[in-house]
Amino acid sequence: MKQNTIPQLLDQALANPAQAQFLVPEAIARFRGFGGVRIEDDLVVTVDGTEDLAQGTIPQTVEEIEELMAEGQQEDVFVPQLRAQEKLGQ
Repeated sequence: MKQNTIPQLLDQALANPAQAQFLVPEAIARFRGFGGVRIEDDLVVTVDGTEDLAQGTIPQTVEEIEELMAEGQQEDVFVPQLRAQEKLGQ
């Protein structure tokens, strides 16, 4: 299966009139080399439902992320993993 890279996907979208009408090429060009940020949630699924292990511990908004970045790394702890271990009694 062929993997598309982000630049390829952007080029395809810009070339497609149905998609291009929703894009701002100048803004895309300005940030094209920036990379990106990926924010994920870690969920535990149980018979009672789900629990977001990172809720309240991982910054979600731009302001929260910028505040964390300004503080610098305080400790090397993967909070969702610790909460999962607590839930499982490990």
